Amino acid sequence: LVRLSVPDDMLEAAQKSVQDTEMKILDQALATYDLGKDDEAIKKKLKAQIGADVAAEFGKDYLREVYRNAFAKTYTQDEIDGILAFFDTPSGKAYQAKKGMLLTTINGEMSGRAVAFAAKMEQEIQQTMAQEMPPAAAPASAK
Repeated sequence: LVRLSVPDDMLEAAQKSVQDTEMKILDQALATYDLGKDDEAIKKKLKAQIGADVAAEFGKDYLREVYRNAFAKTYTQDEIDGILAFFDTPSGKAYQAKKGMLLTTINGEMSGRAVAFAAKMEQEIQQTMAQEMPPAAAPASAK
């Protein structure tokens, strides 16, 4: 059922959505810090590491397992058999053909909200860091 209802292009779109959101959050967080003469090199290295971590954490095998577990917790075997039969109908085939567009729409909605939330989170981080960190370690915008 996972293979039929969640093809690789949907998994790739989900991965890209997570990756894009995490990179936006990281960009916002890093923009507030001045790391001296090695600023760009440190930021580039950190972005590469975070990017690799996100890719490893949200890989296709993990995403398939999430879907597999969700299906198993949500549907009985009889229901799964019925869903599989649905995919053999014209409506089921239309659903399969269009679900990439559906996921793109869903991810677009979620991404916009995640970016707005990240901005709010960054403000909270800056406030906390400015209050808690010694002046030499505070973000450039707080100095």
